[in-house]
Amino acid sequence: MDNKKSIKIGFTCITFCLIGLALVPAATADDDGGYKFDWQWYTTDHIGEYSKAPSGYSYVVATIYIKNDGIKLISTNPFYWSLIVDGIKYIPDAATYDSPLHHQNVNVMTGGETETSIVFLVKGKPHMVKLKYDELLGPTLTRISHYDHSNEYRDGSSY
Repeated sequence: MDNKKSIKIGFTCITFCLIGLALVPAATADDDGGYKFDWQWYTTDHIGEYSKAPSGYSYVVATIYIKNDGIKLISTNPFYWSLIVDGIKYIPDAATYDSPLHHQNVNVMTGGETETSIVFLVKGKPHMVKLKYDELLGPTLTRISHYDHSNEYRDGSSY
């Protein structure tokens, strides 16, 4: 290979590397605070006509509000969300899809907002619960005040 060809190939590689490095900050921009949510919860022993909690268990219904001002999607897929009660992580229950809740799996894109409910079957009647968004490589959600938490209709408080 002659010297001119080597220089041309080297220059081309350097150019593409610099273009790639210039694009990386845009793709991984730190837009913390753009992913907003709020939620409230209550316990019940039944969802609709057919879903009844077994003895010693209760359903926790988490109503979630999402507002996305970031660049990544936020999913309402129940399996991206978990409930933590007394150090135990609970996954969503099939009662999430019962008709009274009107749950829909959607991806909230930039500028979008939605509200949905997800049901968890937990042991006992919890007094403190934590909701966690688990999507791998998903955004970190910032809690905002969307609901009036001063007069919630539930057995306890969230954090």
